[in-house]
Amino acid sequence: PRAVASKASAPAPAPSLTLDGAAVPDAAGSRGRRIDDDVLTVLRAGRTEDNKFFLGPERLDPKLYKRVNVVLKDLGGQWKGGRMQAHVFEGAADEALTAVIVSGEYLTATAFGFFPTPAGLANRAVAMAGLAPGMKVLEPSAGQGSLALRAAAIVGAQNVTACEYLDRNVKKLKDAGLTDVIHGDFLAIEPAQIYDAIVMNPPFSGGQDIAHVQHAARFLKPDGVLIAITSPSFQHRNTSAAAAFRDFAEAS
Repeated sequence: PRAVASKASAPAPAPSLTLDGAAVPDAAGSRGRRIDDDVLTVLRAGRTEDNKFFLGPERLDPKLYKRVNVVLKDLGGQWKGGRMQAHVFEGAADEALTAVIVSGEYLTATAFGFFPTPAGLANRAVAMAGLAPGMKVLEPSAGQGSLALRAAAIVGAQNVTACEYLDRNVKKLKDAGLTDVIHGDFLAIEPAQIYDAIVMNPPFSGGQDIAHVQHAARFLKPDGVLIAITSPSFQHRNTSAAAAFRDFAEAS
């Protein structure tokens, strides 16, 4: 397989796009953000109705309310005053909150390393892949599908597989028209050499991009192409993982 690492610095997260707080699946473990007990008590005293979450009748100390509001915003809720007086979610509020209240922790998009791929960089990555109609394409850790949807416009949506961990992103991918969406941790998926091309913008923090790219290469057909947006840090890091990745990139 031919692997090409397109190097870029991590784009700064845009607050309007950070919608993806999600209940922590069992496999997430330590990646979850722990919720303070007093905040959990407030959440448990509230109620949901369709896409709305209503706080309980007890008047909250302003500092406590601020911390409650941070959690609700991280989970995708936006405060609506006036007659509504509720936090409003894009989907069902109970889906966003139930597992969080039970587990006492949650996962945000930024904690998981999700940053949307800027349009210009996404266009460049897909162009570099040399896609053609009918090719089978994978986007690991697809986020909201910046790469997968561009690929689908060329090869056909039925030929694109997107893998994504965060619940809200999975819904967005399906709503956008992708039919083959795997909900889970990409690194836990058993490789199969079935893809003509892989385009990816993996998480950068802690060297995750190295692990994701090397794992992704195992999904390529022998003549396949991999285009990855990575941190440039592997070029100068003095670690065994970075050295191995440099050898991997040169050999590809």
